[in-house]
Amino acid sequence: MLDNFRIARLIFNYLAFESGRLPEYKGSILRGGFGHIFSDIVCTKGHKECRICEDKANCAYVYLFETPAIQPEEKFARYSDVPRPYVVDLSNEPGHTFARGDPFQFGLILIGKAIEYLPYFIFCFDELGRKGLGTEKVRFDLQGALAYDYSKSQWTPIYDPKSQFLRDNLPVTKADNLPYELKDTLSLEFLTPTRIKYRESYITNMEFHVMIRNLLRRITMLMLYHCDSELNIDINGLIEQAKTIDVLKWDLRWHDWTRYSSRQKTSMELGGFIGNVTYKGDFEKFMPFIALGEQIHIGKNTTFGLGKYIIHK
Repeated sequence: MLDNFRIARLIFNYLAFESGRLPEYKGSILRGGFGHIFSDIVCTKGHKECRICEDKANCAYVYLFETPAIQPEEKFARYSDVPRPYVVDLSNEPGHTFARGDPFQFGLILIGKAIEYLPYFIFCFDELGRKGLGTEKVRFDLQGALAYDYSKSQWTPIYDPKSQFLRDNLPVTKADNLPYELKDTLSLEFLTPTRIKYRESYITNMEFHVMIRNLLRRITMLMLYHCDSELNIDINGLIEQAKTIDVLKWDLRWHDWTRYSSRQKTSMELGGFIGNVTYKGDFEKFMPFIALGEQIHIGKNTTFGLGKYIIHK
């Protein structure tokens, strides 16, 4: 069912080169800084207007940052934004203020064809550390990158910045192989603001069928655009079954977050809900998708690290 959905889970480890302060949600500056450096190294035209570029169909930057909706899929006609094939993961980030020598760590999930672009991610995040993050341009030294090997349940070094050696055999897993436990209750904790719309409005309390709708749409589109595959299941039937799942308790609350977009020259409100929810029912058909969602996040603005949840054991 999900055997064509491949992911690579990475961690980048840094040490602060100097003192400084970073914003609350660092995923935005990481994704934005990566984009600027990546554009500089791959763009051969110089005009920086991707929409008018004659080479955009073959451009790595366009693929990763402005993925075009080129698939004539009627069922996705009303969704203009194609999900990007990567996620910045900052659920366990340290504080906002750094002294020289303090550690800083963030995760990255690469999906499908984006795994082939790993050397670009390595180079750009190494360079970004040297150039500095945030408005204070706080510099960091990349100490190395690791990948998670699901078959061995361990982290494996894949990049050494001193020798600039990058392993060829990056651990990659199929979504079908992600582990999970099957119980009659399911407790989820949403760690970063989760932005989900249902019936044209952003929600706070999320019924189970709303979560499954969003997960299936995200997974289906990621498979279509980035894994050259389709999710061949009865989606409508699964959603109807999801409506039978009850909410035992929830403690979800809205959390506001504002970021400044240097590209659009304006502040953007990107709040969402955080907290805990527990469901009860038969989860057998849903757990493969929920386990995958734990890796790839859910909702809008996942490239910044939003929509991160974990499954409580």
